[in-house]
Amino acid sequence: MDSAWMQTKQRFLNALRGQPVDRPPVACVATGITVEMQERRGIFWPEAHRVAPALAGLAEAIHLYTDTECIKLPFCMTIEVEALGAPVDYRTRDTIPTETHHIWNHPDELHLPGDFFDRGRVPVVLAAVSELRRRYDSEVPIVASIVGPFSL
Repeated sequence: MDSAWMQTKQRFLNALRGQPVDRPPVACVATGITVEMQERRGIFWPEAHRVAPALAGLAEAIHLYTDTECIKLPFCMTIEVEALGAPVDYRTRDTIPTETHHIWNHPDELHLPGDFFDRGRVPVVLAAVSELRRRYDSEVPIVASIVGPFSL
């Protein structure tokens, strides 16, 4: 296949579906943001974890500066636990947020509230995804991960 023919998004989706690709996609589906990228964008952790425009602006950095063929957000694995009430330490520019302590001792204690998507940073992530889709949806995959229940 001619490597110029396949669009970035189609290549990524075809690879996920096990369909033909012109070449393997180059994607980072985990956090790939560095302190240097933060400095270059003028957008920094921990603030970028909590503000949708900053989250979107920093998330696109890996695509803009490394030609990685997707945009991944959020940068941490604490979105769900924070929305469910666990305290989170946002940490520093070179470390991702972490849950400070568990709030359940047994899975039976977990209760998923009806307003889950309105809690914690969930609305921030959803707004950032919407903004990135508006900017890039036809050309670059937007990868928004949910890691629960493993993070709970």
